[in-house]
Amino acid sequence: MFFFVCFSGPCLASPLNSNGFYTEISSGITNIHDNFKLAFYDGKVLNNSNYNFSDEISKKNYANMDISLGYGNKLGPFYLAGKIEVDLNRRSTELKTNDFSYKSKQNNVFMPQLLLGYSPGQKVMVYGSFGFAWTTFHKKIDFISGGIYNTSGMLLNNVDETISSYGPKAAVGIKYNIWRDLQVKLEFSHVSYRSGSIGLNDRTYNYSGFNPIGKYKFDTTTNEVSVGLNMPL
Repeated sequence: MFFFVCFSGPCLASPLNSNGFYTEISSGITNIHDNFKLAFYDGKVLNNSNYNFSDEISKKNYANMDISLGYGNKLGPFYLAGKIEVDLNRRSTELKTNDFSYKSKQNNVFMPQLLLGYSPGQKVMVYGSFGFAWTTFHKKIDFISGGIYNTSGMLLNNVDETISSYGPKAAVGIKYNIWRDLQVKLEFSHVSYRSGSIGLNDRTYNYSGFNPIGKYKFDTTTNEVSVGLNMPL
């Protein structure tokens, strides 16, 4: 990104600090969107449509914390950088019905990215970035005794697994020089994790070839609005 040194006169770009390593710290609001689905196989479950279930869960998380380390080069009015961002938040979504309780917990997120910026003046830079996000999710489903998934017609094993997931991340933002080499930024970012599934096993049918009788399917997206500070190293 562009760094600046201010004297008694106007702020001028500092060639010394236009290239090199930098660090960022930011915080904001994230909305996590979790698509939850239980799908049972026709031929293994009688009247399987009676057991199929789907819902969309959304939850806002506040005061998120992200840190980044990057290296960039100034190319005329343009700026090209690579950075690694770590999202230190552990977000969760939950759902409870008469038949089951569900909780998904997301751990820290690691995001390598490329950034391209453009400076229309000496103090402002607009930019876009693209990369990938990698994280793990702890998925837990407890099927309630007496519910349709835990009764004489079906006895599902509970789900308790940690899985890794990844997906593309895209962001747009603006940075403004406030004092010397210190910049403030405003950014919107979106991550779309790949969909996944976990088999659902009926513990009354443990012979080879029958289980699983269905799948728990999921996909997760996040949208974040954040503000932060950027400084050279």
